[in-house]
Amino acid sequence: MVGKSDRHNTIGTWWYSSPPFEHVVLAKDDFTITYINEEGITMRERKDNPLSSMPQFVHYPVETREEFRTVKRT
Repeated sequence: MVGKSDRHNTIGTWWYSSPPFEHVVLAKDDFTITYINEEGITMRERKDNPLSSMPQFVHYPVETREEFRTVKRT
């Protein structure tokens, strides 16, 4: 039996920037594509089968206090 202290409630949320970032392709080579997604994350994915592995997260839009202040103002 699950006791009251064994249970917890969660509220599922996902943060999206509003308005979303513009999807911008930064670089392409024979195997990968590097782009900024709608969340502002710079990502590198395989071109041949992007769902076959996890993309590489190259840069997040907020990594420093100054970047936070810039994003917060918009």
